[in-house]
Amino acid sequence: MAIFRPNLYLPSETAFTTLGLGKINNLSSCIVTEERNGGFELTGTIHFGAVNDLAAIMFSGIAPGYIILAKHSPSEDPEPFRIYDVDMDIMGNATIKARHISYDLSGYYIHGAHPSSLWTCLALLNGNTVKPSCPFRFASDITSDHPIRLDIDYPKSVRDIMGGTQGSMLDVYGGEWRYNKYNCNLLLSRAQHTYNVRFGRNMVSFRYEENTESCINSVLPYYKRDDVIVYGDYISNNGTSPTITSPRIGTAWRQPKLKILDVTNEFTDLEYGTTPTRTQVTAKGQAYYDANHKDQVLYSAAVVAVDEPGIEGLDWNELTLCDICNITHPMVGQLQAKIIKTTYNCLTDRYDSIEIGTPKLTLAKRLSALEKGG
Repeated sequence: MAIFRPNLYLPSETAFTTLGLGKINNLSSCIVTEERNGGFELTGTIHFGAVNDLAAIMFSGIAPGYIILAKHSPSEDPEPFRIYDVDMDIMGNATIKARHISYDLSGYYIHGAHPSSLWTCLALLNGNTVKPSCPFRFASDITSDHPIRLDIDYPKSVRDIMGGTQGSMLDVYGGEWRYNKYNCNLLLSRAQHTYNVRFGRNMVSFRYEENTESCINSVLPYYKRDDVIVYGDYISNNGTSPTITSPRIGTAWRQPKLKILDVTNEFTDLEYGTTPTRTQVTAKGQAYYDANHKDQVLYSAAVVAVDEPGIEGLDWNELTLCDICNITHPMVGQLQAKIIKTTYNCLTDRYDSIEIGTPKLTLAKRLSALEKGG
């Protein structure tokens, strides 16, 4: 099958049913990097054939605002990326940077709305409340409909409502955003495949990292209104009292890492002149601790595997973002994790690398698994 070559489109394109302005044939490199609920960008290099020829850039249409339609994985349909930077050197070689079209949602906003559930939030995003008129459509397969609290008393961009901020859809419901051009789907899981990568069999390269930078294992909540301050209990799992049991880290990681948590805004429904009790403030701190899973050591692993369909039953390049990888390596034992980052080469129609990681796997669980297996 022929490799799909990126196409160029006018800034106003929304349908992508034609070749637009045509194929971009003089690309010397074209890489698309996608992260789980994160960055989605294209970087390419192109030679215009003339030294410092600005007219060549303008004639080609390779300019900020124009759209490149390019694949982001070997097995999925092409997606549009809007150019935001073109940097050319003295020899006429230009570096092009473009972001997925969903980044346009930073230019749309909502204010003065208070959706009470996921479904009312989706209706809000699909309705006329978004300004200016928005071409994007939103959907979800998440069936849970717990109350969602979004403070939109002041203008907030749609992209911030979707994720990346406290109280956003991702913050409240979790899930994984998947984009299909102008369609944004919040899925419970994007995973479609499971793949096994084994040291000494089909593993080509492996890099592993553990990080506790954003971890906490204790919380001190407090309430403050005017001259009144109410402290909650010191909530910890590092052996000091009062102690809670964490299913994620246990007692193996004992050094204190404290978050001082202002829970004042969690009591906006109190009658004027009343204050929460110490027990109520403590409960808010406990709820934050339980909901955010900050007491876990995060890890990531960059993996490259050789294609061996006969061994694994699946081609390495058939995998997509958020698929499951079972990793076996003598230094770390057995890991199961999602693909959290892909680096795809548009010119070879193959992954340059795949990175795996998960907030659900902990150091304690990994050590426990190694002990059981050892």
